[in-house]
Amino acid sequence: MAVLQWILGVVATLNNHIGLVGASKIGVCYGMLGSDLPAATEVVNLYKQYHIGKMRLFDPKQAALEALRGSGIRITVGIPNEDLADLARS
Repeated sequence: MAVLQWILGVVATLNNHIGLVGASKIGVCYGMLGSDLPAATEVVNLYKQYHIGKMRLFDPKQAALEALRGSGIRITVGIPNEDLADLARS
C-alpha cells in the first residue's frame, strides 16, 4: 500500500510542479496480482485524491468495476486470452 501511495504521489507531484501533462491525461495500471493489496475502493479513492483520470485493468474483477462505478475514472479493460475466441465470435 505504501509503495502504491508513493508512486501515485510522485506522479501527482511531477504533474503539479512540472506541468508536463494535464491530470486528466495521466493513467495508471491497476494490477491485482499480489498479496496484501488494498481494497478496490481504497485504490479508486487514491486515484481520485491524486486526480488520476484513467485506469488500465489487466484482469477486471467485479469488486474493481463496482468501485469504479460513478467515479468518473475512465478505464481500459484487458480481456483474458481464454476469452478472446468467444469475444471474436460475438
